[in-house]
Amino acid sequence: MAQVVHLATHERPELDDSAVTELRQMMGESRFQEVVEESAFQLIEKLCQIEKAVNARAFEDVFRLSKRVSLMSIQVGMEDFAHVAEDLQACSETGDLVAIEAVAARLSRVGEASLFSVLQLADSLPA
Repeated sequence: MAQVVHLATHERPELDDSAVTELRQMMGESRFQEVVEESAFQLIEKLCQIEKAVNARAFEDVFRLSKRVSLMSIQVGMEDFAHVAEDLQACSETGDLVAIEAVAARLSRVGEASLFSVLQLADSLPA
């Protein structure tokens, strides 16, 4: 009889605090909040689009969308999110459906945790 092992899927992404702080200083408080919130909304939208593209087996779209996620997330200090998006780009080039689905699922988990963390960090930084 085969034994089933449950793998923990909790992600604790690393944020680049210095990038967030630098962005805040460069833009000013109100513009910084707008940029972080707008980035979060756009990244959530891209994650939904990636999920649809994976389900449709549209690997070129997966590549294009994950590249956009990588570029956007690195700008607001979400380095782990960017790295997983880069991994998804690599998988989409190979067309390996199992790998694409696994990495896309990880991207969703890391994305959710990263977005929560960057919004929390943005709110907690001194003005």
